[in-house]
Amino acid sequence: MSGTGRFLLTSALLIGTALLMGCNSDGVRLDEGQNGSTVTVRSGQTFTLHLKSNPTTGYRWELVECDDAVVCLVKEHFTPSSEVGERSGARKVGAGGVQTFAFIASKLGQTTLKLVYRRSWEKDVEPLQTFIVTVRVE
Repeated sequence: MSGTGRFLLTSALLIGTALLMGCNSDGVRLDEGQNGSTVTVRSGQTFTLHLKSNPTTGYRWELVECDDAVVCLVKEHFTPSSEVGERSGARKVGAGGVQTFAFIASKLGQTTLKLVYRRSWEKDVEPLQTFIVTVRVE
């Protein structure tokens, strides 16, 4: 098997393992509190990043910097807030929630994860917020 074939097979196995394990079985959970910090994870370990978001306003977190040879994004999703309306039991219109990014540490090294909170169509506008964390994979 070629080097590329081995890499693809290994990557597929790591991603499949992460998905089967719920992407957070190791309990490594990052949030706004880690902004500007450095975190260390083991090679093969999964971790998640949870950031408050409100896509009803057009704003979403976007991953703009990451060395995917070191850390690979395997899943991203939004979970609406648990706030419910008074009578109907439905979620409140315009309520925010949490945007979650699941990663797997795939190779020894270091990378910067940089995410910006902006409207996708406003490319020439400064983001409303920026989240940066350095990830060391050992």
